[in-house]
Amino acid sequence: MKAFTAGLSDHSSTFAMVRRLLADEALQHWRRYAVAFMLMGIAAAGTALSAYLLGTMTNEAYVNRNYHGIVVIGFIAAAIFAVKGLATYGAAVMLSSIGNRIIADNQRRMLDKLLRQNMAFFADRHSSEFIARLTTGATAVSHVINLLVTAFGRDLMSLLGLSLVMVIQDPVMSLMGFIMAPPALFFLRKLIRRVRSIARMQFTGGTRIIETMQEALQGMRLVKAFGLEDEMRRRLAKSVAEVEHESNKMARAANRASPLMETLGGFTIALATIYGGYRVIETGATPGEFVSFLAAFLLAYEPAKRLARLNIDLNNNLVGVRVLYEVIDSPSGEPSDDGLPPLKLTTARLEFADVHFAYHAGTPVLRGMSFVAQPGKLTALVGPSGGGKSTVLSLILRFYDADAGSILIDGQDIATVSRRSLREETAYVGQIVHLFRGTIRENIALGRLDASEAEIVAAAKAAHAHDFILALPAGYDAQ
Repeated sequence: MKAFTAGLSDHSSTFAMVRRLLADEALQHWRRYAVAFMLMGIAAAGTALSAYLLGTMTNEAYVNRNYHGIVVIGFIAAAIFAVKGLATYGAAVMLSSIGNRIIADNQRRMLDKLLRQNMAFFADRHSSEFIARLTTGATAVSHVINLLVTAFGRDLMSLLGLSLVMVIQDPVMSLMGFIMAPPALFFLRKLIRRVRSIARMQFTGGTRIIETMQEALQGMRLVKAFGLEDEMRRRLAKSVAEVEHESNKMARAANRASPLMETLGGFTIALATIYGGYRVIETGATPGEFVSFLAAFLLAYEPAKRLARLNIDLNNNLVGVRVLYEVIDSPSGEPSDDGLPPLKLTTARLEFADVHFAYHAGTPVLRGMSFVAQPGKLTALVGPSGGGKSTVLSLILRFYDADAGSILIDGQDIATVSRRSLREETAYVGQIVHLFRGTIRENIALGRLDASEAEIVAAAKAAHAHDFILALPAGYDAQ
């Protein structure tokens, strides 16, 4: 875990990561994103038109006293809101559909990448780390892209449309509405590094929670046998407390901009109200201009706030993207070697010739090991725990590759043949029993996916499991 979190440095800039996301993930869905963008533009136009119509309606009611005009405007407003609602619905469904596809694609990419790693890749890492990276990272990719699309498609276009209404109604008051932007942007820049650091800590702590929970559930027999319930509670409580602490820090940092934005917004509204009232009362301006401007300003306030904190939200979610890409970008420990010749068995003579191997540099496990396992005879490796017996079997299957020396089967160096052919010709019964989700029949057939029912039953009988399988209510179909 430490090796991975150290890679979460800031060397990958926000801009570079966003550019990669758009090129790798969003570009293949550009047509559907274009439709969503168009629908959000329609909704933004509806928002701007509603603010403009409010001014017209005010003038028709209080200046022109035109009831017929009010009725017409009312029906136009109803149509605008109906179209806006449909456009908003269509954009939301489209973005969700694209996001779900991106999540599914990245989950497949993550598993495919892990399946192409050798055992050394997993030796010092807890499985919960990869679960956390898969769930957090795949969702974060979709979230970041949707965040960008909605920021520019919904918020920016809404803000531009409403700003146009404000300028049309009163250019001078519009300048007052824009005075809040520079100080807000300057303040928000200071928060980005803080949010990024806290987000990394949240991910690390969340991974530890999953790790503790997974270990407790998988080792429940040991937990109960040794009375470790209190220790498991203590470990989980510690991790939960750390995540809770970081989450509270994130809440304070991410929302620190709200008081400033609200204060600046209130100050701007006060100036606009005073100036607008002066124009209506002293210069004879129509009240519709003032009402329309104020409505546009209030409607523009929320999209402006979301755009102002876009960089904070991006950096928060990009932490998840980075932890996913760190696995996807890592070199494959078992690159495809299907181009190598297959292993050809004759007598199945196995030979270790001066084999050296170490899991970690400087701590050798095998030092020039040599032996021959003759075909047709039983060869046993006997020794203390940690002596290297399991290592020998792992090297035969090329879970790891020898540092020096050769492993030969019928004179063929296993490093020169494809791994698939080597493993297809090797029967392996490990120390740890692992059952996959599915029926008993499906678990037995994993050794040969095309096995017939008779072959599955024969394998169960050879393992002396047939009788107790039949004793189960569902037999071979038992989960």
